[in-house]
Amino acid sequence: MPGRPGILRALLARVLGPGVVGRSLLGDLDEEFADRAAADPRAARRWYRREAAGVMWRARRIRTGDAGRSWRTHQPKGKGDPMLQVLWNDVKGAVRTLRKEPRFTIVASITLALGVGAVVSIFSVVNGVLLKPLPHPNPDRLVNVWSNATGLGYNQFPLSPDLYYFYARHQQVFDELAMFQRGRVNLTDTGTPEVIASVATTANYFPTLGVRMVMGRGYRDEEDRPDAPRVAVVSHRFWTNRLAGDSAVLGRQIRLDGQPTEIIGVAPAWLDEDDSAEVFVPTRIDPDQPPAGSFGWNAVGRLRDGVSAGEAAAGLVPLVDRFKEEVAVSGNYRAFLTKGEYRPVVNLLKEDVVGSVREPLWILLGTVGMVLLIACANVANLFLVRADGRQRELAVRSALGASRSSLVRRVLTEALVLASLGTTLGVAVSAAALPALLRLAPGIIPRLDQVSIDVAVVFVAVVAAVLSAMVFGLAPALRYTNASALGALRHGGRGGTDDPARRRGRNLLVVGQTALALILLVGSGLLVRSFANLMATELGFEPDRVLTFRVALPDAAYPESADILGFDERLRTALAAVPGVASVSAVTVLPLAAGAPGTAHEFEGQPIAAGQLPPMVHFKTVAPAYFETMGIALLQGRDFHAGDTRDGVRHVIVNRALADLYWPGENPLGRRVRLGASGAPQPMPWSTVVGLVGTERQDGLRLPPRPLIYYGFNETANNGTPRQLSYVAKGLGPSVSGEGVRQAVWSVDASMPITSMQTMDEIVDGSVVQFTFTMLTLGIAAGLALALGAIGLYGVLSYTVALRTREIGVRLALGAQPSRVMRSVVLSGAAITAVGLAIGLAGAFGLTRFLTGILYETEPLDPATFAGMTLALFVVALVASLLPARRAAAVSPLESMRTE
Repeated sequence: MPGRPGILRALLARVLGPGVVGRSLLGDLDEEFADRAAADPRAARRWYRREAAGVMWRARRIRTGDAGRSWRTHQPKGKGDPMLQVLWNDVKGAVRTLRKEPRFTIVASITLALGVGAVVSIFSVVNGVLLKPLPHPNPDRLVNVWSNATGLGYNQFPLSPDLYYFYARHQQVFDELAMFQRGRVNLTDTGTPEVIASVATTANYFPTLGVRMVMGRGYRDEEDRPDAPRVAVVSHRFWTNRLAGDSAVLGRQIRLDGQPTEIIGVAPAWLDEDDSAEVFVPTRIDPDQPPAGSFGWNAVGRLRDGVSAGEAAAGLVPLVDRFKEEVAVSGNYRAFLTKGEYRPVVNLLKEDVVGSVREPLWILLGTVGMVLLIACANVANLFLVRADGRQRELAVRSALGASRSSLVRRVLTEALVLASLGTTLGVAVSAAALPALLRLAPGIIPRLDQVSIDVAVVFVAVVAAVLSAMVFGLAPALRYTNASALGALRHGGRGGTDDPARRRGRNLLVVGQTALALILLVGSGLLVRSFANLMATELGFEPDRVLTFRVALPDAAYPESADILGFDERLRTALAAVPGVASVSAVTVLPLAAGAPGTAHEFEGQPIAAGQLPPMVHFKTVAPAYFETMGIALLQGRDFHAGDTRDGVRHVIVNRALADLYWPGENPLGRRVRLGASGAPQPMPWSTVVGLVGTERQDGLRLPPRPLIYYGFNETANNGTPRQLSYVAKGLGPSVSGEGVRQAVWSVDASMPITSMQTMDEIVDGSVVQFTFTMLTLGIAAGLALALGAIGLYGVLSYTVALRTREIGVRLALGAQPSRVMRSVVLSGAAITAVGLAIGLAGAFGLTRFLTGILYETEPLDPATFAGMTLALFVVALVASLLPARRAAAVSPLESMRTE
């Protein structure tokens, strides 16, 4: 060969002798020298001299029997740890080898980066939300205390203050038990009026949670009384953002709901969360005369050592029986506790915090784990294909005395280096994608502030790298270091054909990819079908062009019902004058916002026997034109009008669900209903049904609509005119001006804060945002799986065609039609895909049952979804087979003969 260093080649031939190993080594050196010489002859000669010297050194070691070491790893005794030196040299050799194959390295690294990045992103969310402990001291002992009334169909609801104080006096299972209620208060002395989150708590709330103030103190028992001076503890966020971290904040006055309130403490920063309270205030409840039967308060407790949540609940059950015996409760209340089968419920605090998202997050983590497996299968196939091309190299190393363990170590080292590179890229991809992922799920996943790429996440990434390397590196390492060196040299020539055993290994990996991809596609398809069913659900109202906002009228500014009614009339008049507004109304609880209150009602003509529990019916208070503004169909009768709030006659409107339940097949107009029951100490007056409307969804789209009674804005309608109102304004055009609405409110009361301004379309979207997040994430994972599976099939078929070039050329030369050759390749891909689909269907049948809890009106074994996803994956696989098939059909018989 021109330009080859002839003297060195002659010396090399003399050392090695004329045997087959010598000729093979010379051929390898000659081939690579030719490639290098084409680019840089001088550098090629230097490389040849260096490699030839190494080969001669190695050959001498063979003759002397010291063949276990390479000349590059040979070190004089006493210079470093030999094992570490060997490993280091393996790493350097692996890096050099991967640098020589940039296309392979780039494709494999990106494939791994996608899989590892997906796993790291979702695991960082799982770690932050589910695995990290709560920031409180001894968080595993913190519990929530709830109520349960299975006789009424209520599985979990808040506690009543009278029951809480009875528990607190007599319980033996908690070190501390505190009561609290989340709410919102108007803040009116720090610039623009606004509404902020608040928590009203008993004085022992902070000791129960283990909270120590950054500054000041918590409130005392004597400050938690109805007539006590108003005090508050502010959050660290409030102190920093609104009070500029003022060190002299203690004793400062702020106005909450129009009342001057003294700041006595600043809570620590770890208590701040995205939706946490900004101020903490006392409950101002007299523990000797607490409200009875007002189930709107939460309780948190710290378990005593050795007491579980279940044991705590069991310890409270006897107290309910004592409460019924020792406390004078009304007949309805007693019936509620007895006939309603009332029982306390105790849940670990963390379970309540993360319970709703636990199942979806674990499902998503399992999903991206499958994506990583598919990525590893792809890279394993690349390694197998690459190992086919390295047979001669491995055979030469073996013939020169390298042990099988050293060859396996070398291949695994390359796999580890590649996995490390892919994992590093994956972590970088995850760090870049994580903010977008968190923005995709605002407000639906708790503890998002705890999500980050921390030590635990990096550890998982490292474990993923090691396992990935073992998955795609071990198979080629074992397969291609076991064959005889001479046999490998004979069958590794350029004119060789595809070995059936090797082809089966590659096909098996593609089968696994296809099966996993189908499982993910079926799961994604089920969620998409559920989402379509969810969005097709009849809302019962028309959300288009409706803007909503909320106001809370403080007692100090609006002490009487007449003041509230006057504000409402003035505000609705001002809003109606805003350009583009077609109609305006108000309601206590918006549709889809679960939380409409429920209480005992009596229906005329349906008497309640003594000791029996009256039916519990949910109700809302609305202003005139509510049904028109919300697009709720008025089926019979009339809407409320202004006279309903002044004529002294009590009127109500009921929805179709309630009429069908209590007056089936009858005209509900003229029927009478009242709060409470005839046996109550002070029964409410009867109200007459004047209208029948369609049934709106109140508790989200997934739950069936409930019966509802609508009261007008009458001060005696439900024991008081509501102070917290959501206003709804329907626009003539695309939207109502938010700024115009604000100016209208402030024209009525310049100090009135406005909160929760959003459109009804946004509320509808928000009601399904958790489902949407799960569906999109699983859909992205399924899309990645589909793409990786198609790439894997394409790669296997392409390599198979390349290995069968001579065979195909001979067939074409003997008269085979190109279409027949093309069909053969496509059928080969179809066969591989069919096996993978069969396995994937079996896996999907077993795994989709885990989606049951998040599906909506969709069976986990929905035949249409299974058939559609199977057909879609099969079509994609056929398309992936077409390019290799067309390449096979275009093989030139003449060129194929030259491959020898």
